[in-house]
Amino acid sequence: VAAKTGVVVATSFRPRCGAGTPPAEPPCLEDSGWTTQPVDSFCQEPAVQCYDADGSGATQTVRSGVHFIRGYGSTDTGTGPPQLRSAYLDSQSLSCGAYFNSSPNPCTVRMNVAVDLGALQGKYPPPDGNTGPLKAGDVQVRYRLVRADGTSSCDYTAQCDLLPGNADATGVVTFSTQGDLASPHLPITASSRGNAVALEIKIRNSSNASDPDCGGDFSDLCRWFYTASTISESVPPTDLEILAAPIQRSFMGDIDRTGPLKWLRLTWDQDCKPLTFADRVLGWDPIAGDAASQPVNAERCYIVDMGLSGGLARDQDEPPIALNLGTGASQRALIDCDPNIPNIKDEVVKGCQAPSYSANKFDTTPLCPGTAGFFVTPKAAPFDKWPPFRCVLTQTTEAANQIVQGFNERIFGKSNNPKCPTEDMTGYPPPAGSSAPWTKGRNYWHRENNMIDDYTYAWDGDTPGTTLVEKADDWGNELRDEDPRLVTLFFTTYDSFTGPGNDVYPIVGFGNFYVTGYGRTGPGGWQGGAPDDPCDDGVDSLEYEYTGNEPPPDLDYAKHTTWVWGHFVKDVVPNPFSTGGSGVLCNPEASFQPCVAVLVE
Repeated sequence: VAAKTGVVVATSFRPRCGAGTPPAEPPCLEDSGWTTQPVDSFCQEPAVQCYDADGSGATQTVRSGVHFIRGYGSTDTGTGPPQLRSAYLDSQSLSCGAYFNSSPNPCTVRMNVAVDLGALQGKYPPPDGNTGPLKAGDVQVRYRLVRADGTSSCDYTAQCDLLPGNADATGVVTFSTQGDLASPHLPITASSRGNAVALEIKIRNSSNASDPDCGGDFSDLCRWFYTASTISESVPPTDLEILAAPIQRSFMGDIDRTGPLKWLRLTWDQDCKPLTFADRVLGWDPIAGDAASQPVNAERCYIVDMGLSGGLARDQDEPPIALNLGTGASQRALIDCDPNIPNIKDEVVKGCQAPSYSANKFDTTPLCPGTAGFFVTPKAAPFDKWPPFRCVLTQTTEAANQIVQGFNERIFGKSNNPKCPTEDMTGYPPPAGSSAPWTKGRNYWHRENNMIDDYTYAWDGDTPGTTLVEKADDWGNELRDEDPRLVTLFFTTYDSFTGPGNDVYPIVGFGNFYVTGYGRTGPGGWQGGAPDDPCDDGVDSLEYEYTGNEPPPDLDYAKHTTWVWGHFVKDVVPNPFSTGGSGVLCNPEASFQPCVAVLVE
């Protein structure tokens, strides 16, 4: 443990070298040999994205990660300034993590510190009239909160106090925010990234302090400012110094800044044998201490647990995943996939019909050709084997209306003001062996959204079933391939859509996605008062919250943008054009890649 330690999370679409069967070979991700090396060197490797970092791809520069660990000293303070020992945070609600959040909603966390008063003595007037160890009531602790987005809160004023648990305590005394007007908890604001804290400590009534001015009142002549790396007498640290070395820090990401990273917990095990639940210390523990605040140079075995959104859906009750399609004409996550289809609306309606596409092998230099003449073939080496095309061309257009109109027409057959069809409308014929009708356009994700639930996604089995057939129906995925809400998405590299103008990006792979809603926000709510997807019926309850077109909990309504949300699924479709297979068994839960089934002799 150092005085300041950052936890960085890196993701990559390349497999780790040597992983899998057969072992992955180059181009793959080499994750060994990086100990003692600069973290930026690893993050700037191809196909790696780090959180939290500025820039993307080879230009990434890590700030201090998405979690912060403070190392504190343990030397004898003598009669010098009070020393900060542990400093930790704890959450004040179930919706707010102490150290990491990725939410558009602000929240508050409590700050707790331990202050070592050492050999400082207090001289007290009558009626006590005696000298003894300095008490917690003779120590004033205040904070300043600085955020990476340039904002701040509190400035060591009277409304920023950390109050002692016991004013008469001596030795190592504890202080914490109280959550009231005089001692507010730390306000963690949306999209603010690092929320860093520095402290000011004053003492009074000291008879033997190294500074002779510590008299009967708290005075600026007897104060010290603290960051993770410095103690400064009377001179407050700058905001940049606080951000670089806070006493403690809480991180607030968002759907754009921290991407799939939604949940993070850091725990530690003192004896490095994390075999029991008791070893998985969550937050503050009176015996083991707090993971984010440890003595400098202590050896600790840290455990990082994290939750990533974007995985394959396991059942109907999961919250959906949002795709931010941006605003304006640039930096939209849109591609021009078919040169014969003139606009983005029609591409949404019809899909990409030509040319054919495949995942990039990442074995050419450069990985992609330029934008000029992108669809022209044959091409010069190393792209002389195209098609299939292994890169995609971005689409730059003011396309908010086209996106919405495209989904309206694709799903409902009407570009403007569609209505959600009822289940008794004439729809597609039922599949063989079933008498249940199926209506094009309805949201068939959740059975609570439909009276006829033969065609919904996998249920988690919490409803009673008396026969094996009924129980199988509870758990089965019955989405139909001709459902227009079922779409195939291109996966591109992490540095895609980060700059203005046309560009070309390599294809990482493909994924099936079931659209449960779409609409335009900002600022402060839905344009038109509601999502554009009209199918919002269903039972909304604590048990079944996402039955209609309810958006994900991390959707940011303050942004003027276009959203599409839903769930990644694994779809297996027959391929009538193939005469042989790859010999690789299709594992629907192993990856996003759609499985194409072929018959072989």
